[in-house]
Amino acid sequence: MPLIGGDLVGGADIVLFLKQNGIDAYLPTIHEGETKKEYVVVRHAGRDQIPGISSSMGVYELLCYVPQNKGSELELYVDEVERIMIDLGKTMMIRTLNMRSPSYYDPDLRAHMISVSFRVYYKNN
Repeated sequence: MPLIGGDLVGGADIVLFLKQNGIDAYLPTIHEGETKKEYVVVRHAGRDQIPGISSSMGVYELLCYVPQNKGSELELYVDEVERIMIDLGKTMMIRTLNMRSPSYYDPDLRAHMISVSFRVYYKNN
């Protein structure tokens, strides 16, 4: 997948864009251990062909984590991540699905998490 500015956007591109905008971001399995500060995991959640046109659609979930003692700040952090992704959508074919998961506390990571979903459009060759 090309870096941002090309025709396609992949998980690594989203991680790069988030990092360029001050968000600590990772692909799955990279971040380990107890959560000491806010971060995002970018997970590819599938890809579908759009019927009748030469495009397909990928879905990415952004899992937003905050430390256990900052649970009250989780919604604000998710708002910030969504705002940054919506800004990316002004130049790339990325759109929010306007879906947030319920808040979840992960005792292994000692963190609160909410995921948000985004759709990425691809032109097939």
